[in-house]
Amino acid sequence: MKRKLLSFVFLLSAFSAIFAQTKPPIAEVFRSVPADLGKENKLLVAIFEDRELSPMEQRALARDKQFAKQVEELKRMVAERNEELVKILKKYNTPYQLVKMHDIDSLKTAGYKYYLDMSVMPKQFKEPKKEAMFASYTRFDNANEMYANYNVQFHYYFYIRNLQNDDVYLTNEFKGYEQGFVSLEKFLDKVKQEMK
Repeated sequence: MKRKLLSFVFLLSAFSAIFAQTKPPIAEVFRSVPADLGKENKLLVAIFEDRELSPMEQRALARDKQFAKQVEELKRMVAERNEELVKILKKYNTPYQLVKMHDIDSLKTAGYKYYLDMSVMPKQFKEPKKEAMFASYTRFDNANEMYANYNVQFHYYFYIRNLQNDDVYLTNEFKGYEQGFVSLEKFLDKVKQEMK
């Protein structure tokens, strides 16, 4: 029994040491908009993307009408969502650049600075849960997945992430909403107000 207890304590301390060395998902939190946003730095915004079809799926398009209909529906949805995204960004005069989620690491390496990030957190949060704010481009393959919240107990919280140092800019109000685009509009409205 004593031996099992010692083994358990050893394993627990080993795991604690491993997790203690894990880099936190964010560095500092600022209640403002980055001072250089829009001047020399555009906000990178992830777009919705079509799904790449495998060669087998491409062959199935010709003979499976239901599958072909689903593929067309996805393409239509992606186009509509991207149009809606651009419309929102233009409405708030946000200086932006649309990007694919898988390109963000290379853009980060190239020196791009700001990314429109988002976390899905419980709706009652008034302060950010820093340990839950992992970069969305490390958790999702595309914006399709990023905006897929199926739990009404959770809300979308948008913020600006500095890709070079993982600082986060929340604006003066941290508030999330159940619908992704509603939350995005509210956040960009605050950004616009604070950029004046």
